[in-house]
Amino acid sequence: MRRKAVIGFVTALSVVGLLAAPASAKGGSGGGGGNGGGGTTTTAPANAAIKTVSSSITCSSGTVLSVTLSKGINKRVEVRVVPTAGATNPDGTPAPDSWWNQSVFNETTGASIGGWGGNVNLNPGLVQTVVIGGVPAGTSQLTYTAVRRTLPSTTSLDIPQIMAQPIVETCTGTFTVVGK
Repeated sequence: MRRKAVIGFVTALSVVGLLAAPASAKGGSGGGGGNGGGGTTTTAPANAAIKTVSSSITCSSGTVLSVTLSKGINKRVEVRVVPTAGATNPDGTPAPDSWWNQSVFNETTGASIGGWGGNVNLNPGLVQTVVIGGVPAGTSQLTYTAVRRTLPSTTSLDIPQIMAQPIVETCTGTFTVVGK
């Protein structure tokens, strides 16, 4: 049983993209030997610091999130999410425990810069802060997305079972950031 929990945790990290390589990771390396050929080395653009931007996002079932993007450690993007109105069901009743997948996508470069998920209820006043990847210098359009699913009746965090649950709420906000 203990082994299954560890496998489930690693699967959860893989599913939500927390194991992504940083933007400064280097590509291939050279080295021929025997019949092998040489390689090349490529370096991703350096992360650029962004100025803080914020927006209030109203989700499809009435949850309201205050989302702030700012310069985090090593010029990565820090995402701060604070619910200002709690999650509700489509009929307006308070939502039961839920699984939230959240991500930020750079529309300008066409790449995800990070994502995370968890079985935390986004109750008003709860502050959630995550540091994800970075953006290059210049202007970038970033899209924040949150998707809520109800948790299955079992108490285990079986990620495939959670992802099979229907989506009950979505939240989307677009931000323009300038990296310098």
